[in-house]
Amino acid sequence: MITEMRDTGPPVTAEELESLETALGGELPEAYREFLREYNGGKPREASFEFADPLDGRSGASVNDFLGIRDDSRDIEGCYDTVEHWIPEGLCPIAEGSGGDLVLLSIRADSNGEVFYIDHELPGERPFDGSAGNYPENTTRLAESFDDFLALLYDIDAPR
Repeated sequence: MITEMRDTGPPVTAEELESLETALGGELPEAYREFLREYNGGKPREASFEFADPLDGRSGASVNDFLGIRDDSRDIEGCYDTVEHWIPEGLCPIAEGSGGDLVLLSIRADSNGEVFYIDHELPGERPFDGSAGNYPENTTRLAESFDDFLALLYDIDAPR
């Protein structure tokens, strides 16, 4: 759960959201649209999360920056244009993670709204099949929805 966000972007309009969806080729889940309207990216206090890594067992990472609709390096569409050749089709970058890894949101019909983590240093040769729960080797499902992903975030410096 996010209690504080720094370096947020300017307010997002309905037209900007529609333009982003057109550029990405899919519809963003309403919870994520609301998040963009409220924050438009930024650095969360609660940035850390843990997940079950199929290769390493339990693992953790953090969100360095949530992306937004912006005129800088933290722009969703700009990031997508840079990484679309190595991420599964129909996944949209929503946050930059540790060491250049990405948090991705599905806009695919078979997994719409689900959130994934992609390790850019690992190969991802298996095809993505959200309906069967089969993902490339470098892609880990984090949450069933964007709200569920936000619930995973915690402040690493706060007592748990």
